[in-house]
Amino acid sequence: MKFFIKSLIVIGNNKKPAILNFDKKSHVIFGPTDTGKSYIVECIRFCLGGEKTPKDVGFSEGYSLAILQIEFISGKKFTIFKSLANGQESVYEGIYSDVPIDLAQKLDLKVDDFLITENNIQENKILIKLGTLGRVTANDLRRISIFDEIQTLDNINFEGKDSNTKVRNRSALSFFLTGSDDSQMPLAISMDARNQAKGQVSSLQEQIQILNDETPKDISKDEVEDNLQKISLQIEGINNFLSYDYQALRELKSEFSLFEQEINETNPKMVSLIEAKEQFSILDQKYLNDISRLEMTNISASIVANLPNRSCPICLTTLDHQKRHHIPEEDFAKIRNGAAIEIQKINRLRDGLKCTIEDIESEISEISLKLDGLNNCLESNKIQQKNLLEADGVSIKDNLNELTERKTELSIYLNNFKIIERLQIQLEKEIPKSKRMNQKIERNIANSTTDLSVRIKELLEEWKVPDVQTIGFDDKCVDIKINQRARVSYGKGKRGIFLTAYMVALMELNIEKNLPHLGFVLIDSPVVTYKDPKYSSKELHENNVNSDGELLPEGVKDNFYGWLATRNDTGQIIVLENEEPSEQQKTQLSYTEFSGPSATDDERVGFFPVN
Repeated sequence: MKFFIKSLIVIGNNKKPAILNFDKKSHVIFGPTDTGKSYIVECIRFCLGGEKTPKDVGFSEGYSLAILQIEFISGKKFTIFKSLANGQESVYEGIYSDVPIDLAQKLDLKVDDFLITENNIQENKILIKLGTLGRVTANDLRRISIFDEIQTLDNINFEGKDSNTKVRNRSALSFFLTGSDDSQMPLAISMDARNQAKGQVSSLQEQIQILNDETPKDISKDEVEDNLQKISLQIEGINNFLSYDYQALRELKSEFSLFEQEINETNPKMVSLIEAKEQFSILDQKYLNDISRLEMTNISASIVANLPNRSCPICLTTLDHQKRHHIPEEDFAKIRNGAAIEIQKINRLRDGLKCTIEDIESEISEISLKLDGLNNCLESNKIQQKNLLEADGVSIKDNLNELTERKTELSIYLNNFKIIERLQIQLEKEIPKSKRMNQKIERNIANSTTDLSVRIKELLEEWKVPDVQTIGFDDKCVDIKINQRARVSYGKGKRGIFLTAYMVALMELNIEKNLPHLGFVLIDSPVVTYKDPKYSSKELHENNVNSDGELLPEGVKDNFYGWLATRNDTGQIIVLENEEPSEQQKTQLSYTEFSGPSATDDERVGFFPVN
């Protein structure tokens, strides 16, 4: 749903309101520099969800609240309030000149969400960076509606210069031009996902290498499985031979495992306690060193205090007459007293530390006794197992141990082979993800811009911009080409008028086709001519590339104003300029004139009233 701006109001305590009313179709604001025209652009953008607070200008101090009144094509009216102090914002249904007391008409929406919802594009997704989709935002809508002087005249393609936002800007404009979003677009792998995959590949390769190093190179998985099967049969035969004592042996082995487990759990506790004791011992030694130092300080203070008062061997002045070197006796007493207090404090700390160390030593002793007992049990268990096995001959025992060890070894190898296989499968999946893949984007924007190009050319012809033969579209930078030449390759004057035609045509067509758009275009300095007072001869020369008329003839501005005065097309156009229209055009135009410091009583100085 499209809207037009009815009024911009800025208020503050004990300040006369700054009010600017707009016409539904078009409105021109003109006047010299430093009259608040740039502030108007910044303030409207700010009210429509922009984050940047308008810069203070003359007479703006003390104003605290910006109010934007808007009306949709349907007739619905809303008022947007936004604090100039902290950016707090609210939207009310209806027209208000101050924050209403009644909250019934307040919408439970932020401005951004309000604009997105009213345009019914809250579910649309666009490509915001490689491999990542995101919501269309109000900022995307503002980029095709609001242009300050820098944006109008800059030599930056419409996609922008920030590499982080170029993808988004191209995607958003494509959506606005075609009405088709990117929700069904096959996505390439994002940079974050690719970096994650690279890390995964490196980790998998490292794990595989470690397992390969642990596995003999001269044996295959099939050979390992075959040998394991044979050894298992041999072990089974021996165990059958020893079946009469098998249960006892199994119980001993189970008990052995429990002893081992408990020892393994207890050893780290012992290590931690020993380390803690060592740290506390070091701390205690530090305390002793501190006490020694303080005692020495005490002794030194006593000695110095009792030194005889002798004359200086050079100047023969006694020390008590040399104020720079004289230390009162009471200061030595303070030093000794302070040292004694600090020694007492450290001794208290040592007492506490001693208790802690004693507790640790006690616990170490208990755990040591426990470990001794466990180790004794472990050794006893080994002897029992040995005796049980040796009862049937050493050869059987040795053979069984060798077979068991070999089986364990082969089992490890087999497990390594299986893990390597799983890791290889995972690695094959991750390698493609780790490689850079170009996002295949097939939007064919140029095929959807025929009507746009035609309308742009019509506008430029109406404004009588010279030497315009063809209008084309560059998909890559989502900007137009004039005579097969990029828009931004022209000088300031032509860049500005070309951008104006581009954005006005886009607004008109999007309203006509019911495609997303705010419904207005606000543009600062769309027509820069040779006679523009803002440009010195030096600037004119710098921007007049190859002297081919990069700045526009004065007649273009007159034609532009004449067209603006009589246009009946849909959509609101707000223009800010330095030069005023002709007297005849002023009779047809809706306009606001700022006269600057030289304003008479019946003239307006600037946007902000002079109290």
